[in-house]
Amino acid sequence: MSLIFLLGMPLSGKTYWAKKLSAELNLPYFDIDTEIERTSNRTIRNIFETEGEPFFRKYEHDIMLGILSKSHTETTIISCGGGLPVYYDNMALIKTAGCVIYLKADIELLTQRFEQIKERNDRPLLANVLDIEDQLERILKDRKNIYEKADYVLDVCTATLSKFEEIIKSCIKHH
Repeated sequence: MSLIFLLGMPLSGKTYWAKKLSAELNLPYFDIDTEIERTSNRTIRNIFETEGEPFFRKYEHDIMLGILSKSHTETTIISCGGGLPVYYDNMALIKTAGCVIYLKADIELLTQRFEQIKERNDRPLLANVLDIEDQLERILKDRKNIYEKADYVLDVCTATLSKFEEIIKSCIKHH
């Protein structure tokens, strides 16, 4: 059994790949952002706006601790919020608990994805931003060194199901 954590920038495909891996490999998955919204009965944006980012990051940390405290009897995919590894000791915790895969995406791709989505304003760190490319560059600059501590770095432009399967097999073997 192994926990497989997917992390990366907003729009890098963490939720997409978690769902795809779950369906294709018949593995359970958790999406921490979805779990936050379910347990709080609020959107992440609403939490940011009413309580502030520090409150949100603590809530996110607590949700992650809850997931880690459960007994996982099979390999489980966990999609992390983009900022999760940056706060508290979250990166160290997830690396200890399982295998961490950084879904690396360049700013141009993330900007294109942002411009294609309808829910632009649902992402608190990207809402109401005039220069989305500049904002993404700032976020990546702040997070890059932490993301790169992951056990595996996978470029989203070349990510395939077979590459994920290979990484997951390696994770299971070494964790």
